[in-house]
Amino acid sequence: VLAASAARTDAKMDYDIVARIRHAGRVVELDKPRPILVTDLDEPALKMRCGKRDDPLRMPSCDRLVELATTPQAKADMLILRSQARPYDAQIADLDLAVAAAPDYLTATIARARGHLADYRYDADLRPYEPDWADADSAVSRAPAGSDELKAALLTRATASHGKGNYEAAIVDLSRLLELDASAAYLVEMRGEALLMAGRPAPALVDLRETRRLVADDRRKFLQDDDFVVALIETGNVGEALAELEAWKRDGVGGDIAREALRARAVFANGDAAEARAIATAALGANRFNLGAIAIRGMASASMGQPLDAVPDLTRAIDDAVAVPFKAATTGMTPGHIADLFLHRGLARLQLNQTNAARADFGEAIRRAPD
Repeated sequence: VLAASAARTDAKMDYDIVARIRHAGRVVELDKPRPILVTDLDEPALKMRCGKRDDPLRMPSCDRLVELATTPQAKADMLILRSQARPYDAQIADLDLAVAAAPDYLTATIARARGHLADYRYDADLRPYEPDWADADSAVSRAPAGSDELKAALLTRATASHGKGNYEAAIVDLSRLLELDASAAYLVEMRGEALLMAGRPAPALVDLRETRRLVADDRRKFLQDDDFVVALIETGNVGEALAELEAWKRDGVGGDIAREALRARAVFANGDAAEARAIATAALGANRFNLGAIAIRGMASASMGQPLDAVPDLTRAIDDAVAVPFKAATTGMTPGHIADLFLHRGLARLQLNQTNAARADFGEAIRRAPD
């Protein structure tokens, strides 16, 4: 065999090699799994793939579902499903098509209302809230009393009102929702935050306490404690606020920088400006962008007669948070607290003999907190 093999020509060997490679390639092709075609899939399989984040056939499956829809409402549902497969900033086109396909279908209108929020960039440009609110308001006016669509529309409109800083309107919608479901802890908490940001800390504290009663003991430590602590401080319950912050630290649920900023605020409300300034400065050492700590450090500096340190901090807190309701709400910048910022900046400017600027700040403090 070896002799015969050695006697073969190079051409014959080359032919055998090429044939073997060709045959191996043919076997590979035959062993390949049959390609999946979306036209061969049934509706449940298409929906599964359309809802699966990493599926390579996700968008073709969504497109196929839209093609197969036989009624305007079904087409709207499939367009809503397809929008969820797109990036956030590209969803609104499908949601517009869904509303156009079924103008009387409230689910599509509410979905488009929520979709507009994807255009909001957490800055001073609040225009995305306008179409959001308009769609939600339209759905509220058309939804049957007590229906799930009414609840979804009210919640969406309340969210839009809250985002725009129209807290009184949000409170009205959330109160209507609580009439339909009084045991919904998340609604009570949302109304508590809206009351707090509307400058009504006493009723806000009632709602936030009720939230803690409604939530099971083993889940209570995961609640958002910031608003509860702010409400305690603003109603004069500083000792309880400090105790809550200690419990927050003991439970170890994170948020150390936010907790320290709130502790500085509580200590400052208790009259110890120097200690408050030290706590706020330490918190800013860990995160120099924390607006809550910046605000307290500025107010403490003004109270301690250090206007050159106070004015930059207070100006930064005012400029970054006051014009953006989202930032104000997430950093506990309530109307009373914002009035305090202007008041202390006015005091600091007065120490620097900047009389006209101080007068403007005092006027703004009075306008924001006339009582």
